[in-house]
Amino acid sequence: MDGASDSLVCGPNGRGTQSRTCDSGAWTASACMDADVCTDEAVETRHCGVLGRQSRECKTGQWGDYDVCDAPASLSLQVTGRRDMVHDARRNLLYITTSETNGSGLVHVYNLVTRQFDSPLLTGGSFVGIDLSPDGNGLLVADAGYTETKNWIHQIDLTTGESKKIEFSLDFYEGGTFTAVYTSATEALVSSTFRGSGSVPLRKVNLTDGTARSIRNVRQNTMLAPSADGSTVAYAESNISSGAWGRFKVDAQTFAGSGTDWFVYEIAVSRQASQYAVPTYGGLFIYDSALKLQTTLGQYADTLPIGAVYSPIADEFYLAWYSYNDRAPSIDVYSATTLTKQRDIEPGTGLFDWTGNHAFGNGRMRVSRDGRLLFATSGSDRVVIYPTGL
Repeated sequence: MDGASDSLVCGPNGRGTQSRTCDSGAWTASACMDADVCTDEAVETRHCGVLGRQSRECKTGQWGDYDVCDAPASLSLQVTGRRDMVHDARRNLLYITTSETNGSGLVHVYNLVTRQFDSPLLTGGSFVGIDLSPDGNGLLVADAGYTETKNWIHQIDLTTGESKKIEFSLDFYEGGTFTAVYTSATEALVSSTFRGSGSVPLRKVNLTDGTARSIRNVRQNTMLAPSADGSTVAYAESNISSGAWGRFKVDAQTFAGSGTDWFVYEIAVSRQASQYAVPTYGGLFIYDSALKLQTTLGQYADTLPIGAVYSPIADEFYLAWYSYNDRAPSIDVYSATTLTKQRDIEPGTGLFDWTGNHAFGNGRMRVSRDGRLLFATSGSDRVVIYPTGL
């Protein structure tokens, strides 16, 4: 009834008041008068330090102080079937691919603040290599699945969570895709698998319209690794005794190649493509920008690095060591200038087994774009997260 008024309780805890008046047959409410800013017993968590988090609790409608920053030396995740991972600094998330023979793989989302897994971005595939777009708002995911005529990658918009499948016509005896990396905001390189032992096309893909063309033949399961400055993509061709590897200059669209004379499966490139690291059973081969051998780290069939990755912000790189005698440090830091050890990341032993010259097993490592976090696969199902010390 016009002119009627009453009062309501309001606010997150029901301790506020709000009046309303009937005008022309409709209620018009005033603002809620409440000093409470949060719901009692609610807990809010935020990121702190490099790998830490801290929480605060709401009491009597007001937030308390944050507690001491919980900054562990590392975080260890159990992820069945894990293959690759990439860090999203903008959202404080880690994306982890898994691959299952029955096509039940996932793209997991691990929240570094809550230290819990959120809902997966993709399900129902056999997901392998993953890469984050230059602007940090997109993902590319290789998928080992294929049909009689097609294989594909997945492109995910992280601002909406929507994904689309970009398909390619299969080459002779080609299988699914293996790695996919951005070369710009709108282009990518994609390698693939082979149903047996052979060569496959290295595709340059237009991510806007989905068109693709082969720019080179490479061996199956070729690992692709872009430099932090985006100028270069290094590649390591598996399953060939010459240990073929090389680099692709993005602007010039040119290739240069070399070989280790050992089977290769992984490769790392420094932030400005001035140095390359290639792990093999004969040791880790270090090359300069002219693809000339500088040195070898480790010993054949003894103590040797099985994985390597360069810092995107400093002249250093990280090595995952395997040792038959179990004496080597598991992860340590080398200077890219002096090629000498600087410090330990994980001084323990036994984190890694020999890879059998296969990528995406244990010893696969990635670094966050700010250079502060190192991610490594260990054992059969672990992903371990470390501060780099930078």
